[in-house]
Amino acid sequence: MSFPANVRTALARPRKPVAWLAMLFAAVFAIACGDTTTTTAPSLRTTSADASRDEGSSRSTTVNTNALCVQALQRLVRLPNAVTYSKLISSNGGTISVPEADFELEVPSGAFTGSAITFTVTAYAGSTIAYDFQPHGLVFRKPLRATQHLDHTNWGSQKLPNGYFPSLTGAYFSDTAKFNLQTGWGIVDEFESTNLSDGGKTVTWAIPHFSGYIVASGRQ
Repeated sequence: MSFPANVRTALARPRKPVAWLAMLFAAVFAIACGDTTTTTAPSLRTTSADASRDEGSSRSTTVNTNALCVQALQRLVRLPNAVTYSKLISSNGGTISVPEADFELEVPSGAFTGSAITFTVTAYAGSTIAYDFQPHGLVFRKPLRATQHLDHTNWGSQKLPNGYFPSLTGAYFSDTAKFNLQTGWGIVDEFESTNLSDGGKTVTWAIPHFSGYIVASGRQ
C-alpha cells in the first residue's frame, strides 16, 4: 500500500504504540474511502440456518462492492463496558433485548430450522452504536429485525466528515480491523434494508446473517 508523503513522514517518527496505531487506522481508512476503484470484500464463510446444525453445512458468499465508508451513530452517554445478553429462542420466534443500549432483536417464526438456538447479543463498549451477534456465521431463512431507539443518540446533531451525507442505515461489517469502534469511522461490507419509524425516534433494519452490525449516521 502506498501512503501519501505526509503520512509516510508521520509514520517514520517515534510514536507511543497507542498513538501510532490510531494514526495508522486513520491513514488506512482515509486511503480506502478515498479510492473509487472496485474492491472485493472478504469471502464470508457462513453456516446456513436452512440446514441442520448437526450437518455442519456451510456456504461462501462474496460481496463485490465499492468501499462502503461510514460514520456510525453515537450514543450521548458511552457504555463503560460491553453488555451481553443471551437467550434460548425456539423456531417459533422470540426477542432478545439489551436495555442498556436501547436495542432489541426480533427473531421471526421460521427464521431457522431445528428446535431452538441460543442467541447472544453484545453491545460494544464506548459511544459507537455497534453490536456483535452470535452464533457467528448463521444465515437465516427469514431476516431478523433489529430495533434501535434514537432518544439517547446524536442522530440529527451529528458532525460528519467532509464528503459524507446523513444516512441512517443498518450496516454489516465482517471484520473489526476495518472499523474503528472508538471513533465510529470505517468500512462496512453491506447496507441492509432500513426504516425510520415512531416519528423518527426508532430505526429498524433487517439482519439476514450474523455477526457484526452498526447503525451508520452518514456515508460517502
